[in-house]
Amino acid sequence: MLKKIKLLSFFLLFVAFALAGLKIFYFSGELQIAKEAAPSKEILEQKRTHIQKDFYFAEDGTRRQTRIKSPSSLLIAIPKKSHMELVEKLDHLTCLMQEKIDPTMQNLRMIEADHGIYRYSNHEFLSEAVSLSLFQVEGNTLPPADELETPFLQGLASEVSLSFNDKTPKFSAKQFKAHVSYIPHTD
Repeated sequence: MLKKIKLLSFFLLFVAFALAGLKIFYFSGELQIAKEAAPSKEILEQKRTHIQKDFYFAEDGTRRQTRIKSPSSLLIAIPKKSHMELVEKLDHLTCLMQEKIDPTMQNLRMIEADHGIYRYSNHEFLSEAVSLSLFQVEGNTLPPADELETPFLQGLASEVSLSFNDKTPKFSAKQFKAHVSYIPHTD
């Protein structure tokens, strides 16, 4: 919870300073602010490390979670007429989504890609040349991605989009080609 509060406060600081025409740099957990006169049309960039975004949704009486992790990213603030558009370019990312949860088992979707973009304005994630895997694991909490074993379905998609605007995430994949490893247990 403290991590989320720190992330939110840092994000609000970034927006406040960006609107005030100041540059912000974030290196290995330290915030540095450079007072430079910034023209109103200047694009601001910030290199970030150890990125983790968690989204929570309630559906059918259960709480589902989606987590996007990346070792590094570039946060870009693009001036528009009346606001700043924030776009984050993520590198070597992993996205893990809870698809279905029952009392003892859950189905998970994992997305892995070299690059992806998260648009803060419409809460949308986009990526190309993506590896997709589906897992069935015990429990009802989202496990770390590196603890997952054999997926029951695995494949590649040319493009993936994930939107967090509605009550539940909207996922789509283009030109998805996959193979089945095993048939998962169903009730």
